[in-house]
Order: sequence, then structure tokens, then C-alpha cells
Amino acid sequence: MRAGVFLCECGGNISGVVDMERLAGHARSLDGVVAVSVSQFMCGTEGRALIEQAVEERGLDHVVVASCSPRFQGPTFERIGRELGLGENAVAFANIREGCSFVHRDEPERAQEKARLIVAGAVARARHMSDLPRRRTFLHRAALVVGGGIAGMTAAEELAGSGIDVHLVERQPSLGGYMARLAKTFPTEDCAMCSLAPRLTSTALEGRVHIHTLTEVEEIAGPPGEFRVRLRHKPRYVTEACVGCGECAEVCPVTVPSEYDFGVTGRTAVHRQFANAVPSTFAVDRRGSSPCKTACAVSTSAQGYVALVAAGRFDEAYRVAAEPNPFPSVCGRICTHLCESACTRGEVDEPVAIAALKRFVADTVGPTQEIRPAPRIHAERVAVVGAGPAGLTCARDLAGLGYGVTVFEAQSVPGGMLRLGIPSYRLPHDVLQREIDQILALGVELRLEARAGRDFTVDGLLGDDGYAAVYLATGLQRSAPVELPGAELEGVRHAVELLREINLGGTPDTGEKAVVIGGGDVALDAARSLIRLQIGAGREPDVTLVYRRSEVEMPANAAELQEARDEGLKVELLVQPVAVVGEEGHVTGLRLLRCELGEPDDSGRREPLPVDGSDFMLAADAVVLAVGQALVEDFLEGCTGVEVEHGQIRIDRETLMTTRPGVFAGGDAAATGYYTAIEAVAAGRRGAAAIHNHLRGERLLPVWAADGEAARPSAAELAAVEGGQRTPMAVAEPESRRATWDEVNLGYTADQAMAEAARCLDCAVCSDCGSCVRVCPSAAIDWDQTETVEDITVGAVILATGHKEFDAARKLPLGFGRFANVLTQSQVARLLSAAGPTEGELLRPSDGRPPRRVLMLQCVGSRDCTGSGNEHCSAICCLFATLHASLIKEHDPGVEVTVGYTDLRAPGKAHEEYYRRVQEKGVRYVRGRVGEIQEEADGSLTVRLENTMTGAKSEERYDLVVLSAGLEASDGTREIAGVAGVQTGAAGFIREFHPKLRPVDTQRAGMFVAGTAQGPKSIPDSIAQAKAAAARAMSMLSTGFAMTPAQVASSDLELCVACGVCETACPQGAVRLTAGAGAHSVVDPSICRGCGICAAECPTGAMQLGGFSDAELIAEATAS
Repeated sequence: MRAGVFLCECGGNISGVVDMERLAGHARSLDGVVAVSVSQFMCGTEGRALIEQAVEERGLDHVVVASCSPRFQGPTFERIGRELGLGENAVAFANIREGCSFVHRDEPERAQEKARLIVAGAVARARHMSDLPRRRTFLHRAALVVGGGIAGMTAAEELAGSGIDVHLVERQPSLGGYMARLAKTFPTEDCAMCSLAPRLTSTALEGRVHIHTLTEVEEIAGPPGEFRVRLRHKPRYVTEACVGCGECAEVCPVTVPSEYDFGVTGRTAVHRQFANAVPSTFAVDRRGSSPCKTACAVSTSAQGYVALVAAGRFDEAYRVAAEPNPFPSVCGRICTHLCESACTRGEVDEPVAIAALKRFVADTVGPTQEIRPAPRIHAERVAVVGAGPAGLTCARDLAGLGYGVTVFEAQSVPGGMLRLGIPSYRLPHDVLQREIDQILALGVELRLEARAGRDFTVDGLLGDDGYAAVYLATGLQRSAPVELPGAELEGVRHAVELLREINLGGTPDTGEKAVVIGGGDVALDAARSLIRLQIGAGREPDVTLVYRRSEVEMPANAAELQEARDEGLKVELLVQPVAVVGEEGHVTGLRLLRCELGEPDDSGRREPLPVDGSDFMLAADAVVLAVGQALVEDFLEGCTGVEVEHGQIRIDRETLMTTRPGVFAGGDAAATGYYTAIEAVAAGRRGAAAIHNHLRGERLLPVWAADGEAARPSAAELAAVEGGQRTPMAVAEPESRRATWDEVNLGYTADQAMAEAARCLDCAVCSDCGSCVRVCPSAAIDWDQTETVEDITVGAVILATGHKEFDAARKLPLGFGRFANVLTQSQVARLLSAAGPTEGELLRPSDGRPPRRVLMLQCVGSRDCTGSGNEHCSAICCLFATLHASLIKEHDPGVEVTVGYTDLRAPGKAHEEYYRRVQEKGVRYVRGRVGEIQEEADGSLTVRLENTMTGAKSEERYDLVVLSAGLEASDGTREIAGVAGVQTGAAGFIREFHPKLRPVDTQRAGMFVAGTAQGPKSIPDSIAQAKAAAARAMSMLSTGFAMTPAQVASSDLELCVACGVCETACPQGAVRLTAGAGAHSVVDPSICRGCGICAAECPTGAMQLGGFSDAELIAEATAS
């Protein structure tokens, strides 16, 4: 080795402590050293000249530089080595400034000895340093800019101006970022939008800038110069045909807090953030399906009609409720309303009364609807067998699709179990008939008392009668057989037949003591009907319901069970019927066993287990069995090819076709099994879609709707909801109602309905009400839009994802979020903006009146070491408050404005002068600390303040308190740091490579940072940094290629055991394992940043970092 040692005095920083001549003499004595030089500044041109001369004259192959940290001047000397032909890894460094003269300034001998050892170590290390390979990688001449604020747009325009294609990604619906929401900027008090608008326009018009709004960066992989980026585009649901008229927003019934206005006002679900937004297209905030819609069998947009009811738009609400369901009045009364079980409001207090609201709009608007026959489009006719909810719904949809439809019903009245199985006190017959008549008004033909297998056959329908398809919706019209001893005795009846007789006008004998066996809705209907029959017969009602499980497991509606108890029903729980007992062929009682609950059975409910020796007798002269229903199979006569399996018609689940082509089935009769009214409606809708697809010969309509993802508010949003109470519905008095068949639940008034609807939390934001679709003049609403993924390749990445405002609610004593008149500076910015919600006038949120006394509190969440804030200064808050104080005084000089500060900071050009100028306007600055804020009855705020200059404590009342909440790393900044693989600091901002040497570079080559993603700063500083980041990216891309680093990791194949530790540890994703026999780790040098983590983690020592081999490090550490 022929090495030269070059000692730097560092302008006295080193030579003032270390004797450089003594050190030079020691260096000359080291083995392999053939040249030693001392320079005042080795990093200058004189130093380069010394090194160049020594290389030429002495034939050096290695250089040892003893100076400052290689982090500062390392690249300089490595470049000199390359230019002088020494290759890569020919320069060793001895840090004798930070390591010696700085830390031992008062101990020169100790510094001297340490410098001697450090130089000796560097020379020993150089002996083992060998040339490292580098290779050229070509660059993709395109850039990705993440963040569409002022920094991101500035960087994008700079790059585009240099001929580089730019993908500008923004997760919000429009560009503009934080600056677009400000009123004015300091210190010039220029209109923020006036300064921003030209940038918005020029960015939009720049052909090389490809704008991606509502877009997330999902993945960044690959080497610098060839980054493979995956973008996920969220749907806007509005096409570019949008003309920006805003009519959609005017009719949208949903209002949520506006993020753009920092929550001081609301926005609609379909919205545009501001008038001159880029892009100008509106967007729909549609976060999935509301839980109520997801839970509904026919996917009724319950949130849609609830929102419209809250707005008092009842006609539109009825359309939303009735479009998927021809029986809104019916279902508003008797539906199992799983929508309410899924309602998120129930997590706060009680679910919204969705069914009652549906009933209200259907009863209010339904009778006023004029129904016209549907136009006949197709020549085919379809026969529907059964006029229950499934059959009638299928008929309605087929008529709407343009088919001729005939419905055949065996009974004398239509409606199926809705008409024959539900008592009129729950579902009045006239209500049901009205909705059936609306179906028939579409042109559907109804034939009553026409029983399949007796009056007609399916074979005949498809044959001589000329029908193209048949839909079997015969339902389960008889009770299922019950294996109970004594069930054949006189006085034992089945609930289905009992209710049918009652609903057809009969008055069956009920006995004096009646017992109903069962726990479902049918059992409850039978029991309450028996009470009315007994009273009608002049008897005191004596009806007992027996059920083998507890009330928790009972499938019947809990509210109706309570109504039944109020009417006098007695309930025996956890009892198992053993036998019906009788004398002379007539019922005299029911023998029962007490039960206890065991483990859950196949139904998920706990299994009742009889208790030995607990049997007892319950006297009764009438017993009603309500334990299941069964198929009436008369229709099979003349129904060739249709099979029944396990008591239901066998069908293909995908097509709903039976085992005979052209014959379909649904509802309770079909093998998929539907046992509620709304599920039968869903079956009818599916049946119509399946028949339409069959007749048209292609899949035009989905038979089974895709399950949507249920949207729900965040935990924080739920926590902010103030609890309340569900609006009660008027109910007839028990004593009077049990003697009649009049409806028990009386419904909502308009005011009650609107009040109840207002409780909705708008879980999905967009309610799917369709109002925007109807008013859009350019038909721009497109519900078929979905998330899409786009893969792009770029050479460089600039991260400009901005910041967010500190959540002042974390400072509980200050009252933000609890007191209406405590705001943040950002919220005041929106109020002071001429384009803001109050058109530039500062008004108190509590009463809309202008405040007379305003207090501004500084450093909320900044310079805070308590753990509930951030330690860093947010840089702009003092002048932000000063700006707003000036604007308030300019608008009304009579307003008293006080700024309570910790330390007033006004660095920067003209900032101190601006602060003085505003102070001269009469703004009072008080150095103080607030202890607590209390709200008074009139909305004013009492503030306890300690003056930290004088120590005086005071209590003052203000009309408005404004908190200067600090700046934090935005969620987007934290997320993109993880995606991009760049480092962040303790506060979450993206860490720069070096604050002075490379202030806009990140630790990952080819990635740069700009704006407040890097840390708090003003708008001018953000713009300057964006231009710097763009310049760095342009410098990199302008060459067309890049060289891989010399100091990269490599794997020794003989030592590698393919454990995968290195692959997992690598933060850049540069290491991968090969597959198959002889698997080993491979490092991509174009991605590796030389951090050395893999080498440190490798358990076998197979991973080595170039320039930091074991031999180099050991030689340096053991030199003396």
C-alpha cells in the first residue's frame, strides 16, 4: 500500500488543540505511508492540489484524510479520489475534530493521543480497502409529486417547465391544500386565494402535469430513477361532464361538518371544496353502504329516506323507500327491521326508528300516488303462482321491465301470509290492499281462487296458455306437523289455520283458558288474537304463552311481547311441553317440564335441557301450536319436472330456476328459504331479475346483489355525538285496544318524524337518495365508478404532503370542542375569508353575534413538554394570530383583541415590523399562561390568566377565545413515509438527509421533501423549499442515468443460510431470497443505501457492507 495522510487544521478548530506537526511526524512512521501533508483547510482548493501532487509524485493508491466528520466533507474527498483515478473506496477518514479537538478542548495531551490512535486506525483500515464496483442505471424522465398544496404545485410546475412529466397526487377532491383555506397571508395581508388561484390555474393548464385527485400512493418500489409506483384512485362518482352548476349540492339532504371550513359550517355529501377548485368537477363523499342498507334484504337506502324525512321532503323519501320495496307501509309495520339492529346510533343511545319513518312516509305519501300502467315492451307473458309478498313483488318488477304478468292466487283475497297470517291490529287490511292495488295498477292481472293443480297446472301455463315462464311463490300455507302426544284432541289448533280463519272474517272458539306454544311472531299474533276473541265473546281473557327458552332467545319482537303483556298475556318461560292432556277427547290441560339452558345448539341459541322431576300441569281448554309451517304440495299436480326436497322446491341458487327449465321459484316455498316479509320481497325481486335474464338470453340484471361494505363513523365521531332519546310513537291504551282489532301503534306526526330522522348519523355520508341524479342537467352522476389501480414509473419522488392542525380538544381546560365560542386560528381564518361561511364577518358560533372582546392564546400544542402536546415550535403561530388580530381590528376598530403569548417570535423579512405595526393598531399583547376557561350562561367565556411577566393573576370575560393550535405531521405525511421507506423525526415530520448539506434530500436516493411535510414553516419558505426539491430532482434526472453507491451490501454465498433475516430487516427492500436449491440472499445495488442494518442483523456474518468489511473494521479498531 502506498498511502498519503493529509492533515487538516480546520482553520484552527483542530490545530488549536492538537499539535499537527507532532501528529504528522507520527503519521510518517506508519507502515505504508509515503506522503504526509498539513493544510489549514484541506477541503479547499489548496488541499486538493496537495493530494493531486502527492498522487502524481508519490504514486499513491490510498488517501487518509484526518479532518472533520466525513458526513460533511466525505463526498468531496471521495470525488477527488475518483477523479484522480484511485477508484472507489480509496479514501479513509480520521475524524480528529469532533472526536478529539472538540471533546477534549481543555485536554490537549489527551486529544493528541486520541488523534494519534485515530490516524493510525484509519491507515490500518486503508490497507484492507479495495475498489468497490458501481454501475450505471438509466433514469425514467418523469417525477411523482405527492401532495397538491402550494409546495406540491410549485414543485410540479418547476419540473414540468424543465420538460419532465409530473404525476401530481392529492388525496383530497381538489388541489390547494392548507393555503386554499386561509383568508389572507402575513405580513402583506394579501388575499390567500388571490395568490393561490394563478398557481391553481397554471397547474391545471400545464400539459406535462397529470393531476390525480382522490388518490393514494399505495406502493413505491424499485431503484432511484426507476421507481415503480402504484396509485389507488378513489371514485369521484361525478364524471367530467359536470358543468359545476351546483344544483346537486342544493338538493342533497345530507349535511356533515366541512373539513375545508375546519368544521365551522357544514357541507353536503356531493360537494366542491371551493368555487375555483381544481378540478372543478363536484365529488360525492360516498364511504360505502350505510349499515342499515347493508342489513336490508332488498338494500333499501334507509339513510336516504331518513335524510329526506329530516329535510321535510316526504314525497322524495317515499320514492326512495318504495322503489326497491312495493310494500313500504306494510314493512314499516311488520318488518323485523334488521336495519335498526345494525343502526350505528344504537351504539350511542338507541337506534333510529327506521321502520316507523318508512311507515310515516308510506302512509303520508302512498295514498296520493297516481299509478299508471307500465309500458309493454316484450311480447312474452309470465305467470306468477301465489299472491304473497314474493309473488306480487316479482309481478311488479316484471311489469316494470315490460312483460305481461298474470298472478294466480288460491285464496279469495291477495296478500298471502301478509293478509291471512297477520292480524289487522298489526297490519290493517286496507293498508295492505292499497299497496297491492298499486301493483295491479301497473297492468298486472290477478286471478283469485285459482289453485294450482286443481284449477290450472304449470304444464298448461307453459303449454296451451302460452306463458314463457312461471314463478312459483306458493309460500308455506299450512302448519308443520307436531309430534306432541295429545295433539289430535279437540281444542288443539294450529296457529296458521287459526289466523287465516280470523283474517277471513271467522270467529273461532277460543275456550276459557287458552295456551299458545311457541316463541315467534306467529305465536304472539295468535296469543293476542285469542285475547281479542275472548273479550269479544264476553269472557275475561285468560291466555298463556309457553316457550322453552328464556326471553333473550325468543325470536318474537321484544316490543310486541311487552305490548302483549300489557294486554294481559301471561308468559311461561323455560318450560317444555310434554303432552296435551284431555278427557273424553277434549283438551283439559298441558303437561310441561321446567328447563334450564345448556350450551348453544346449531341455531346459536342455548339449548333447553329438561329438569328432572319438575313437571307440572297447566289447565287449558284450548291449545294453539305455533311451531312451524309447511309447503302445500297441490301445485305439483301437472307440474312435470319440478322437484321438492326437504319440504321446499328445489332450485338452482344462482339462477333461481327449478329442475324444470322456464319454471322459477322463490319465497318461503323455495329451497333457499325466506321466512320474513322483507326476505320474501327480496326473493321476488331476484326472481324477476332471473326470469328477465332467462327470457332475454343474457345476464342483464344481477340476481344476487353484491354485499357492500358497511360504512360507519369513526370512534372519535361517535364519541362526539350527544346522547338522546328515541322519539316515542303513540300507542293505543291496552284496556281499550285489546277489545278491538284497530291498529295498536298509531304512527308518527310530521314533526315527530322529522325530529326522529334528525338523529341519523349519516354513516355513509352519501345516503343514496338519488336526488342529485334527478337534477343533474348533464347526467354527470355515475354510481358505477369504482376504485381503480394505476401503475406508473417515475425517476424521482417529491414528498409534499403537508401538515395538520394540533387537536386542541386534547387540552381539556381550554374547552375546545365543548364550548361553542372557543375556536382555532384555522377556523377564524375561514370566518374572516370573504369566501367563507360568514362572508368575512367574524361572528360567534353560539348566537351569530359579532364579538366585542377576543382573546387569542398562543402555543396550544406547541413548545409543550407535558405529553399532551408537541415540543417543537410551530413557527407561524405568533404571526398567524397577529394577522387575524389585525384583520379583526381593520374590520371593526372597536373590538378589543388580546394576544396571550409564551414568547413572541417574529423571525423573517418584515415580520418584526409587521408585529409592531399591528400592536400600534391597539392589539394588546400579554405574556401569560391560562389556567382554565369556563363557559357562562350567555356563551361568554371566563378566562383565568397568570401574567408571567408580573406574576399577577386575573379573571377576565371574553366573547370569543381563539387558540393558536400548532402544526403536526399530517396523517398523509406519516403514511407516505411508511410507503416510501423514508425516515421521520420524533414529531412525525419527514427527516431530511442533512439540515445544511442536503436539506431537501431524504435518506432514500431519488426522493426529496418539501413544505411542511419536512417541518413547520411559512408559505414563502414552503415555496422556496419546493423549488429546491424540484431543482434537486431535475439535477438528478437531467443526466439520464445515475451511478449506484459504492458502499452497498453483498452476500457471501458460502456463509448464507437463506434465513431471511436480512430481507426482513432491510428498510429499502433491496434484499431478496432466491428460490429452490442453494437459495441465498441477493442485494440489488441500485436500491441499497448502505445503511448496514442487514450486516448487523445477519446471524452468520454472510452479509457484508462495502467499505465496512470485517477486515477493515477490525484493523481500525486494533491499530495502535
